[in-house]
Amino acid sequence: MEHAADGKEGLEKALNLVPSLIISDVMMPGMDGNELCKTLKSDIRTSQVPIILLMAKTSEEDKITGLQHKADDYLTKPFKTRELKIRVKNLIELRDRLQEKFKSSVMVKPQEIEVSSMEQVFLEKLMNVIEQNIGNESFGVEQLSEEMNMSRVHLHRKLQALTSHSPSDFIRNFRLQRAMDLLRKKSGTISEIAYSVGFSSPTYFSKCFSDKFGYPPKEVKGSLS
Repeated sequence: MEHAADGKEGLEKALNLVPSLIISDVMMPGMDGNELCKTLKSDIRTSQVPIILLMAKTSEEDKITGLQHKADDYLTKPFKTRELKIRVKNLIELRDRLQEKFKSSVMVKPQEIEVSSMEQVFLEKLMNVIEQNIGNESFGVEQLSEEMNMSRVHLHRKLQALTSHSPSDFIRNFRLQRAMDLLRKKSGTISEIAYSVGFSSPTYFSKCFSDKFGYPPKEVKGSLS
């Protein structure tokens, strides 16, 4: 668990560490909690991080202000520790459900996932970049992070938070899912499809395919040998 003395320090730590969840007081010197929340939710590196704001004020306007800055939840002080723990647990479980929903199929359309518009844009761009380079066997995490204008570390943390997959796993799964679709459509032999989705070795492709789906490519109904 990391602590920050004020909003500015909190912002620096959040951008550097990309935590699983942030709890922030609204009233802080320099940058207050609302501004911190707005800044983090507007940054693609941290927009997915759940934020709970702690408020001393209880007016309806104060609550609306917190929600306008895209806080995921808020708690009025004083509060019981048990209540805070429950709210934290609920937000973590919500994030876990998002991960499960997305990783069930790498080809799921982003608009089918219950995420904010910023996350939809991120996921759409990510899959478009991989799609455009799917036949390039040398395309990997380094190239993907460059195309996404993110460091490898931030890309890893972002993708891990949204899908529970590392960037390398995400790329490989995307290639394999596309291969499955092509095999079912009889779009070529196993070797031809392996090369078309970026595998340099049909043998290695068959191994990765079997590891993911539980059976070899030749057992896909309708596929060409």
